[in-house]
Amino acid sequence: MAWIAGRVSLRTGERWEFRDPCLTTTEARDLATWLAEAAAGTVEVFQNPSEERIPAFTEPVLAFSVAGRDDCEVVVRVHLSLEALPGWIHHPKQWSLFQYAVLLRLNAADLRAAAKSWTEELQAYPVR
Repeated sequence: MAWIAGRVSLRTGERWEFRDPCLTTTEARDLATWLAEAAAGTVEVFQNPSEERIPAFTEPVLAFSVAGRDDCEVVVRVHLSLEALPGWIHHPKQWSLFQYAVLLRLNAADLRAAAKSWTEELQAYPVR
């Protein structure tokens, strides 16, 4: 499993960090492909995604979906569950998987660059 270190900073001032072995290296590569597809506009937009419609990984800590898209930007929804939830959520088991999410508004070029950078970083890790 690949350890993912996340640092989340919201406009409202809330911040938290998490570190969890939540992706296999194969899943990390799949995420790079998904990011590129989201940038290309080929990932379906879900206004209210359900657990069944969100591509998930072996460990249900992170998931991603597209919340919106227009000519200028892609709105990526980063779903955070379990160990990735913010510390002020005192009873995380009361939250359904992928219920808590953060929206990222990105232009397609930045999303393509993120996918490329992620792919390049993964080259150092064996496929498992």
